[in-house]
Amino acid sequence: MKNIILLFIISFFVGCTEKEETQEEILNREIKSLFKFEDNDGEVILISKPAEIYEHCLEGLKNDTLNFNSFEIQQILGQIKKPVISDWSVFNFENVKILDHKVWVDIFKGNLENGWKVFQKKYGSRYLAISSPIFLKNYSYCLVFSHSHCGSNCGGGSFILYKRINGKWEISKQYCNFMS
Repeated sequence: MKNIILLFIISFFVGCTEKEETQEEILNREIKSLFKFEDNDGEVILISKPAEIYEHCLEGLKNDTLNFNSFEIQQILGQIKKPVISDWSVFNFENVKILDHKVWVDIFKGNLENGWKVFQKKYGSRYLAISSPIFLKNYSYCLVFSHSHCGSNCGGGSFILYKRINGKWEISKQYCNFMS
């Protein structure tokens, strides 16, 4: 009888303990929460290598003492140099086709107009490039740079600070926007 009670007690405590999420699991969950590709009408073509943040977009961030202190800005700049994501193809985003970065480079080297003809014939009308996200303050803020292009004179992008509000990511600030 003692063995049965002891077994029950052990089973109870083992069953009640929750497995703590790893940093990788948290990162994966937050990325999928931030990027809601399944809400798009058509398939998204995402370049496999995360986009590099344009230098001119960082100027506003470096001076943003309202949202970040100097230590946090240094952390952000460190994550830009050593991003946490090196390849988007490891994520299983819904409604997303990953285009290998090397293939993308080969398509657009040389004549841009011919590159767009090849791209649109083989892949679709536009592509998206997204930087490795930079999560801050216990996953309550996130910085992301992205740009989308739909032709040699068609596209745009931005560097955005998102804030988690009531469990959802909302735009808090934009550091740069560009359009062509």
